[in-house]
Amino acid sequence: MTSRKKRNTAKETVGKAAGKNRATRPEQAMFVLRVFLGIVFICAAAYRALHYDAAVREMTALALPTPLIIPIILLEAGIGATLIAGWRTRHVAIITTLFLISAISASIIATGPAIITSAGELFVFDPTPTDIFLHGTYMVIALTIAMRYRNN
Repeated sequence: MTSRKKRNTAKETVGKAAGKNRATRPEQAMFVLRVFLGIVFICAAAYRALHYDAAVREMTALALPTPLIIPIILLEAGIGATLIAGWRTRHVAIITTLFLISAISASIIATGPAIITSAGELFVFDPTPTDIFLHGTYMVIALTIAMRYRNN
């Protein structure tokens, strides 16, 4: 009886150790979000680098100096790469949040009240790259939530 008890304990120990190597659902969800956001930032950096004239128009529309384009491209590429790699994720997420707050603030300041009057476009789907991307983003978020709350 003692040897049988030892075997069961050994099996349980192996099972518990094997389970520790598996990512939990929240970890899987965070991985999906982290990689998805990283890809978004790498694509944004690549687009600005390959379409420099569009980046200049963007900076001009936001009343920002065009010499910021190169640092923004480098920042976006760095954010994307580090998110995908999973390196210093918390710090990179904080930097990303600050960067996005700055970008949103610059946009609101540049457009003024017009941003409020055009907010209705958020609720109308147009087959444009922006709307398709946004709806793809919503889909990734919904799937991530579904992965997280699989048993509810």
